[in-house]
Amino acid sequence: MKVIITGASGMIGGIVLDHCINSDKIDEVVSIGRRKINQEHSKLTQIVRVDFLNYDDISDHFIYVDGVY
Repeated sequence: MKVIITGASGMIGGIVLDHCINSDKIDEVVSIGRRKINQEHSKLTQIVRVDFLNYDDISDHFIYVDGVY
C-alpha cells in the first residue's frame, strides 16, 4: 500500500506519518511539504515544494496511490 501525506511537519501530520511508517500494511509513504521533516525511514520519500499549484514534475509519485492524508 502506498500513501501520500501533506503537512507531515505539523503535529497531526507527524502523528499520521508515524502511524503510516510503523504500519505493516503500508509499504511506501510520500511526504509533500514546504520543508523537510526531521525523520528518515526506508519507506519514506520526502518532497519539498515551493510551488503548490504545479505538480507536473512530481506526477510520477501520484501513480498507484492507495490513500492520501
